[in-house]
Amino acid sequence: MFRTTMGPWSPTAYALAAALSLLPSCSKKKEEAPITPPAPPRGAASLDQLSTGLGTAKGLDASLAPPSMKFDHVYVLDDKRAILAGGVPGSVAIALMTVDAGKTWKAFRTDRETWSSYTFGTDGVFALALGPKETTAEAPPTVGKKAPPPPPFQFFFAGLDAPSFGTATMVDQPPLARKPDPKLPIPKPRLALLDKETASIVVEPTPKKFIARYVTPPGTDAPAEVALPKLETFATGPVGRPPRLFSVKGREVVSRKWPAPGQTVAAPAESEYIDLKLLKPTPTLLAELSAPSACDVGSISYQAITQPPTKQNPNKNFYLVVTPDKLTLVPRPAEALSGAPIGCTDTKFVVEAPDADKQSITLLLCELDGKCTTPSRPVFKPWIEKHERDIVAVPTSTGAAAVMSAQAGERWGLYYAQSTDGGKFYERARIIGEGTGARGRVDFGALVSFGKRTLLIVSADVTGTSRRGFYVLVSDDDGATWNPP
Repeated sequence: MFRTTMGPWSPTAYALAAALSLLPSCSKKKEEAPITPPAPPRGAASLDQLSTGLGTAKGLDASLAPPSMKFDHVYVLDDKRAILAGGVPGSVAIALMTVDAGKTWKAFRTDRETWSSYTFGTDGVFALALGPKETTAEAPPTVGKKAPPPPPFQFFFAGLDAPSFGTATMVDQPPLARKPDPKLPIPKPRLALLDKETASIVVEPTPKKFIARYVTPPGTDAPAEVALPKLETFATGPVGRPPRLFSVKGREVVSRKWPAPGQTVAAPAESEYIDLKLLKPTPTLLAELSAPSACDVGSISYQAITQPPTKQNPNKNFYLVVTPDKLTLVPRPAEALSGAPIGCTDTKFVVEAPDADKQSITLLLCELDGKCTTPSRPVFKPWIEKHERDIVAVPTSTGAAAVMSAQAGERWGLYYAQSTDGGKFYERARIIGEGTGARGRVDFGALVSFGKRTLLIVSADVTGTSRRGFYVLVSDDDGATWNPP
């Protein structure tokens, strides 16, 4: 054993000790440095982080959107800006927005009783229509041959730079059919967004007489209605951005720019007729053009329509792809799964299809000339037991990305697959999360492609609590690695 005995300190020793005491303390620096909490274990979540099979996701502020929100519309403006719109049925309508490819988010919210309808304009301008609570059965009774006047709906103007949805404008709905079905809800009008403070809708106040009605923010007088040309039957909804107005005149289809307030709408010019080789009028065409688009990105809109089959193309299902200066009729692949949604860019779209073995699932990546790429092997292997599943896919800069959610009783699973060679080959699907029971379940929210960046939103339980939240993770290397944005 060694023992050191210290005697009295000399003045020099005191001076040295005082000087040393004034030096910064390394240990103090370490104590003051912010400590990053470790990521939770696989499948677990804190308020700020969720550990998935792909990587660690960042928690969204709970005030932005409840985890019960459903994303009905994903509209990507460019490589940084996107609007994810939807809400909670019967509760609230929400538009979740990012202007930096998912790094930061803000949200607009407003109460919603029944339906909601979004309209997207140019440069981040958009609008929301909210339906009334009543159905046709609750509308006033029919008087004579006149249809009951439907109750008005609310219309909000908005934009990425606005602070909120603001105040609603009350809008009279178009007249109902002469014999409306009382069991059905009132139709969802779709308004053309002409600019950040002007919207328009086509109504038919009397049979075969069409007018363009205008809507402006509260406190301003709406412009006078504009009569539309006679001898034409009009689609009531807008198509494309800027919005276009479609009609049928005899055996020809006409496409115009949506009329501005005060504009006299003359008979269509020769250039406004659509070549019959491109688009033919059918009994359902105007209703299909009045329906919400199948996919929107930037200034491009895909409208699902049917057309008579031909020898060259026996398929009846098509997409009318509308750009500001061009219309393209693209066949939907005959082998595509009926009713399956599409993901799109300005040059291609991706859609789900059964694999050749009729059991597995594949994805077709298609160009606007109708040429589609079929993968060399199935993208997803379905579960053996009877189950429900949903697949969402989007084109990326190098191919496509897809997420499949599946459920069979208490069992659930969420999987990710990707192609980086133009849709020819997909890597084996990776597990985002799997399990049984309600606790700890990871649910799909949205899949967004910014071209080179892919963004995934999921919802999950906060471990050890009764809370649940949304989480975001992104990949900038074709899905090889995933990190918080």
